[in-house]
Amino acid sequence: MHRNSPLLADEGFMDEEAMLSAILPPQAQGPTNVEELVSGIGSVRDTEELAYKLLASLPRSRLATIQRRIAPLLQFDVVGTLPTEVALQIFSYLTYQTLLVCSLVSRRWLALANDPSLWKTLCQARGWTWRPPLRVPAFNTPIPARDAAWDDSDDDEGMGDSDEEEDEESAVIDNLEAAKAELTAMSQELDSGFASMSSFSTSTPLFTNAKDYINVASSSTTRLNSPRNKSHIRHSAPSVLNSAHDSSGVKPNYKLLYQTHMKLRNRILSSSYRLSALQTRGAPTNAHTNTIYCLQLYTYPETGKQVLFTGSRDKTVREWNLTTGIVERVISNVHTSSVLSICVRDGYLASAGGDRQVVLWHLESNKIANVLCDHEDSVLCVRFDDRRLVSCSKDRTVRVYSFPDLEFKFMLDAHRAAVNAVSISESFIVSASGDRSVGLWDAESGKLLRTFENHHTRGIASIDFCPPVILSGSSDKHIRFFDMTTLQGWSTSPKFDGVAPSSNVLPFPLPSNNDSSTSGLVCQACGSSNIEPSSSVPPPVANRYRARCMHSNLVRTVALGEDFVLSGSYDLSIKVWDRKTGVLVADLTGGHTGRIFCIGFDSKKIVSCGEDQHSADHWPETASGRANRDEDAALLSRLVSLAFLVAVMSYLRVAGNKIVKDDGEEVVLRGAGLGGWMCMENFISGYPGCEYQIREALRETIGADKAEFFFDKASCLQFLGIKPDALFFKSLGLNCIRIAVGYRHFEDDMNPRVLKPNAFKHLDRVIEACAKHSIYTVIDMHTAPGGQSGGWHADGGSHVGYFWRHKDFQDRLLWTWGQIAEHYKENPWVAGYNVLNEPADPHPQHATLISFYDRAYSTIRAIDKLHILFLDGNTFATDFTKFPDDAGTRWENTAYAIHDYAVYGFPSSPELYEGTEAQKARMKATYKRKRNWIDDRGLCVWNGEWGPVYGREEYDGDETESITKRRYMVLRDQLEIYKNDSLSWSIWLYKDIGFQGMVHVSRSTPYLIRFKGFLQKKQRLAVDAWGKDDKYVRHIYQPIIDHIKNSVAEESYLKLYPPLWSVEERTTRLCRTILAAEFLVKEWADTFRGLDETQLEELARSFSYESCVKREGLNHILRVHAST
Repeated sequence: MHRNSPLLADEGFMDEEAMLSAILPPQAQGPTNVEELVSGIGSVRDTEELAYKLLASLPRSRLATIQRRIAPLLQFDVVGTLPTEVALQIFSYLTYQTLLVCSLVSRRWLALANDPSLWKTLCQARGWTWRPPLRVPAFNTPIPARDAAWDDSDDDEGMGDSDEEEDEESAVIDNLEAAKAELTAMSQELDSGFASMSSFSTSTPLFTNAKDYINVASSSTTRLNSPRNKSHIRHSAPSVLNSAHDSSGVKPNYKLLYQTHMKLRNRILSSSYRLSALQTRGAPTNAHTNTIYCLQLYTYPETGKQVLFTGSRDKTVREWNLTTGIVERVISNVHTSSVLSICVRDGYLASAGGDRQVVLWHLESNKIANVLCDHEDSVLCVRFDDRRLVSCSKDRTVRVYSFPDLEFKFMLDAHRAAVNAVSISESFIVSASGDRSVGLWDAESGKLLRTFENHHTRGIASIDFCPPVILSGSSDKHIRFFDMTTLQGWSTSPKFDGVAPSSNVLPFPLPSNNDSSTSGLVCQACGSSNIEPSSSVPPPVANRYRARCMHSNLVRTVALGEDFVLSGSYDLSIKVWDRKTGVLVADLTGGHTGRIFCIGFDSKKIVSCGEDQHSADHWPETASGRANRDEDAALLSRLVSLAFLVAVMSYLRVAGNKIVKDDGEEVVLRGAGLGGWMCMENFISGYPGCEYQIREALRETIGADKAEFFFDKASCLQFLGIKPDALFFKSLGLNCIRIAVGYRHFEDDMNPRVLKPNAFKHLDRVIEACAKHSIYTVIDMHTAPGGQSGGWHADGGSHVGYFWRHKDFQDRLLWTWGQIAEHYKENPWVAGYNVLNEPADPHPQHATLISFYDRAYSTIRAIDKLHILFLDGNTFATDFTKFPDDAGTRWENTAYAIHDYAVYGFPSSPELYEGTEAQKARMKATYKRKRNWIDDRGLCVWNGEWGPVYGREEYDGDETESITKRRYMVLRDQLEIYKNDSLSWSIWLYKDIGFQGMVHVSRSTPYLIRFKGFLQKKQRLAVDAWGKDDKYVRHIYQPIIDHIKNSVAEESYLKLYPPLWSVEERTTRLCRTILAAEFLVKEWADTFRGLDETQLEELARSFSYESCVKREGLNHILRVHAST
């Protein structure tokens, strides 16, 4: 076509302008506003007709576009146009779920739905108040040992007798098996201290025989339930971390408060519990010296500080600081016998004991306010509110006093057996007795309003009450929840479950002021007072389900909550039930090794106590470990009676440049790397080369079965990271362990993408052990298929990282992370996932690494949206300069990991470290350079690895002490730098054979004795790169280095990736740590030749905590800094 030829119309295409030209008259084609457009058309109807014709002429695709454009014109937001105060009044009638939905409608509705006044009202309706987080110190004192003489009596003094029917006492048992079962049941009841009144009858010899029979059974049960034979429940405890910011000016966020409570509720429903034993951090005399019978959570109204009070057979009451674990108050020399019940409220504490006394204690003045001694036998329960104090006793009576003057009002004496428990509200008193009945009394007059006879088939042991709901537990092993006005409710006993509704069975109405919402759970600071009565009979399926989930022994304690009810039993379990349906929500076991006597709870935790007996016999002991037994006793803090905290945890997350909890409180993670375990590096464990090489060599030398036994069953996989390690770690005040794992523990190179059967066996064990002591864990992928860097620690056997050259290697690692995320997505004690340790992507723009991180983020987030991702910088976690500027929004909830090894901490240091200002400045500048990119974008920094190596006498001789002293100086100065930045860090490492470990294998262990000569040869040949001095072989490799330098024409050709590897470093890594090390692998394996499994286990036990030596100087420095 010629340049000046006229353009011909394209008959196969018409755009919008051409279409309008064809339809509209010329004068209608160019108007600039709607009025001009329709001015000549006529009526609104004509305009409507024209619009319809225009629309009808459009293609279907354009109609869809117009429909979306005109949709807002067809909508009118009535609420949004109202004045704000009127709109908020409308929104105030909505539930919190509806408010959340409304926030998605429009910006206007979002602002209304988020208004603090609405959420404050919702919180007030639930009794939830905003309390700014308290700043508290971390644990920084050792755990003392227990050295008290225990009372061997196992009677439960807090239980009275019961009134069983005579026909039960004299029943003739025809079948021998039935007789044994009956004997067992009766003797259990007698042995527990909850004795039947028939024990005073002529059947006493029968009971004696039964007791002998059951003692055999109970000893067997003890063995079955010992910690060695039970899988421990995951656990948690209150945070012990300092808040790094001043919270005094924090504005209340009531929406966050409400959502947090709902999250906690949902976690209870999903059984997200973690277990922790509350142990004293004070002097040995500060902990209870015998069984704990009773407890109560209490929050001081003046400070908002929550504490735990406990009463014990040791005749004392103790106040525990839940944050530090310290006993802050001991009330002693008041009771002359066991303290069986306590009640704390409004600055007063009442205690009841086996000495028949009720003692009222004023907490602020720390003085006795009054003492009552009116009962004729042990006082089993005491409760009080702002108007009255009520006590009950084995003497079968309930006594009522005015409060606080404790003037006697009246005695309630209608029960035929011991009154085991009472509960009170503003208008009523409820009593539970061994005569199987529940009594309902008028609190003002003492009149018996109603007796619920045969409420259980055996004596009632426990009760809780919030009108009109009564919850009871019995020695018939069942609990019963019912509305006293209708008898409607549920029970774990089919006999009482799903009782049909009836008319109001009480001869009077309940108070019109809704007593249930005003009085609440008197004396249960851990329960809610806003309880609504059950409104439906549970379905038959739920009934059958509850019957299967019932307790297997006496139900000693119960507690009512707003959404849940709890029960604790002699069967060593705590059960959490849905309040409305009675469905079992959680079955908490493994926390106690003895009978449970009392429980309490709030929205975040469940607290329980019992008669647990923890002893050294529960821990493996070797000859080398006995020497440390007394020291270990101090760490284990073995108490006969422990209070257990079962808390619902919140996940850690990244907020800006900090790691925080759900409530916004900052958490500074301080801990160590657990190397040499599921990623056994050569310098940590003593072998040459890479882990896969020595595994193959050992299989060839001693056979696959023995090799598997050593590495998987009895090696450091089995004995590294168990309870004593966690206890010691926690005693330093540290709160996080970075667990280095290798990909080969999850899949096999010859069978990729097939999860190994025991892939999580050892990892689960260590994560649970850490969680039990409130230690977070970070799962660190230390090795990747093909090797992510050229080094022994990547387990690739090459100086080339083939991970970056083959996409399938990357895909396999993503598959592995998917398996890990699926396994741990609901574990809040896992702080997060360190996606890839020390990557070394040779791409000049880090393009392969960034692409892999994008894919890893998508893979993990599709499964787990809650855990933090920790992303290492390129070139061994030192370089972020090519990372995307939008990383903060691209990879949400992510922290960026640097590795900050100071050159002064190694034998290759250019000069002796003297701690000069210039040297400190150089260290700080290197550290800042690594994190500058992160800081410039306001992102979160985590120091995943750092720390010097130390002198060893067998290699460094007389210089050992001076070398170690200088390295400690480096350590302190680095920590000072980190402290100023509130930096989270993980020192490398926890345990090894003597280079860096906080604890290290003793030279006297079988492992180091056997490998002494081989390790000296390794040192001399410098076949390990880490922390080695190559002075003995430098002259051998120097000619090779010189030859390369002299042979390469351009100096720039010598600058290969990674840039921190000089010609010297690259040459010696290839020659020493890869080539020479390979020739030593079989020599190492031959050292195992001829060993049987017993000898292999002895070698592996060398890595157990009991066989290790603590590096005291290092641990002291870490302890000091962890507490600041």
